Amino acid sequence: MSDITEPGIYEMPAPRYHADPVLVPSLSASIANVLLSQSPAHARWAHPRLNPDYEDSEPSAEMDAGTALHAAILEQRSVVAICEFEDWRTGGAREARRLAREEGKVPILAKRWAVIQRVAEAARVNLAAHEIGDVFGRPGFPERVMVWREDTAAGPVWCRSRVDWLLSTVAPAGFIYDLKTTGSSAEPGAWGKRLANDGYAMQAAFYLRGARALGLKPDGFRFVVVEQDPPFGLSVCECAPDLMHFAEMQVKAALELWGQCLHADRWPSYPSRVAHVEAPAWAMMQWEERALRIERETKAKPFYMPSDARVVNSGAPFA
Repeated sequence: MSDITEPGIYEMPAPRYHADPVLVPSLSASIANVLLSQSPAHARWAHPRLNPDYEDSEPSAEMDAGTALHAAILEQRSVVAICEFEDWRTGGAREARRLAREEGKVPILAKRWAVIQRVAEAARVNLAAHEIGDVFGRPGFPERVMVWREDTAAGPVWCRSRVDWLLSTVAPAGFIYDLKTTGSSAEPGAWGKRLANDGYAMQAAFYLRGARALGLKPDGFRFVVVEQDPPFGLSVCECAPDLMHFAEMQVKAALELWGQCLHADRWPSYPSRVAHVEAPAWAMMQWEERALRIERETKAKPFYMPSDARVVNSGAPFA
C-alpha cells in the first residue's frame, strides 16, 4: 500500500518498504545508484512503481541468509521463520517456505540458522572488543524507514531509506550504522573499495541527508562489515572527508536528475552518439612501466608517451 503522505520515521515490514510505500514514486539510494551508474531508463525499470512490468523475484537462499543474519545481530528474531527440514526439496519444506513468505518472514533451515547464530555471536564479541563497542546494544531503533521530501529545479521529489540502526530520536546525536555481511573479506582496504565501486558511499551521504531533513543531527555514518565464514572477522568503515564530499555531490546530481525525469516523465537511456573512451590513468601508468622494461630488454627506441609530465621532466629513465 502506498499511503505515506508526510515526512517522518516509520516502522514497517521490509516487503512494504521495497514496494515503495510513499504516495508519489520515491527515490532510494539503490535507485539513485542505478540512475547515475547506468541511466534513467534503467532506474525506471528497476523501480517497483514506475515499471509496469515489475516483478519482485523471490530471494535466493544466500539473500535469505544475509537477511536472517541481520535479524540475528540486530536481535529481531521475530522476522525469521525457522524450518525444521534437511533442505527445500520436499513438498512440505517448500510449503513451509511459502507460508513464511506470506507472513512476511524470512524462511531459514534450522541447520543454517545454527550457523547464523554463531556468526551473530562472533559479531557481538568482536564489536565489544572494538573501539566503538557494541553499538547495536545501545539506545536506538533497528530497521526504521525514513521518508522525506527534497526540492529540485524541476519540482519536489520524495525520498526513502531503510536504516539498519537509527540513533535514538530522544538523543539525536551519534552515528547511523549500516550492517553489511560479506562472503569475502571484511578487511578495510579490500572491502573499502566497495564504498565507491558499489555506491555505498553515496548510500551513506543519502541516508545522512534524510536524517538531517527529519531533524536528526547525526555525527556521521558507519558500516559494520561482518564476514560470514570463520573466523567471522569484523571491521568498521567510514567515508573519509574527500570521499564523503564526492558522495554528496553524487546525491545532489541524482536528486536533480530524478526530479527532471519524474516531472517530465522522460527516462532516457545511454547517449545516442558515439562515445570516445579515454585510456584510464592507471592503465597508462601500468603500460609505461611495462614498456620501459621491454625497451630495456630489446634495446629498442622509446615507443610510448609518458602520460605524466612530471615523468618527462624528471631525471628518471622515462625521460
